[in-house]
Amino acid sequence: MRKEGENVSFLGVPKTAGEGARKVREAIESKGVRFFQGAVSSSVGLAIGQVAAEKQSIYVTSVGADEITGKNCNRFMFRWSVATYGAVQETLVPLIKKFPQAKKWYTIEVLAKVKNHPSTSSG
Repeated sequence: MRKEGENVSFLGVPKTAGEGARKVREAIESKGVRFFQGAVSSSVGLAIGQVAAEKQSIYVTSVGADEITGKNCNRFMFRWSVATYGAVQETLVPLIKKFPQAKKWYTIEVLAKVKNHPSTSSG
C-alpha cells in the first residue's frame, strides 16, 4: 500500500513551453506519471495542458491565461485560481483539523519577481 506523499517528484521549473512539454511527456512515457500540478508562466502551462490532453493525464494549474479555460480548455486541464484567503480556508484549515499534532504551518505566496532566482528570472 502506498503511503501519503510517496511517489511525488519535482520536475523543475521549465523556462520555456517546449521544455515544460518535454518534461511532462518524458515523465508520462518513462515513469507512467498521470498527475501534474503547477507552472510559472502561462505559455508553459498551456504547453503542459496540451500534452496532458494528448496523453490523457490530469493537469492542475493556477496560471492566468484566458486560454486555459477558453479556447485551449480540455477535459484533462483544470485551473485553480483562488485568492490566498480562500486557498487557506479550503486547504490548510482541513489539514490542521486532520493533523492536530502539527504545531507549525506555512503558506507561501509569490508576489513579484525575485532577482536572480531561477524560477522567476528571464534569462
